[in-house]
Amino acid sequence: MIQHCVPILPSALFANRQTDCLVLTDGDEVIRNGHGAPVDNRLASLTIGPRGPLLLQDINLIDEIAHFDRERIPERVVHAKGGGMGWFSTR
Repeated sequence: MIQHCVPILPSALFANRQTDCLVLTDGDEVIRNGHGAPVDNRLASLTIGPRGPLLLQDINLIDEIAHFDRERIPERVVHAKGGGMGWFSTR
């Protein structure tokens, strides 16, 4: 692990902090699939021939498609505080 500290100039936002430290790994980053197994190349997929159709036996491709398809996009909460509380009356 490499620890790298960057000095920050004092300002109103960073009055109490003098340094911002980042902890980095050594650089041997391994891409892993959803189950933790290492993946050689995320962009490659199994095909029939050089320009053929994709195979459904490609576990890494199916894992990527399943992850992309099931991403949750949260809805916008318009009035998070006080929504549905109290009484609303008009005259």
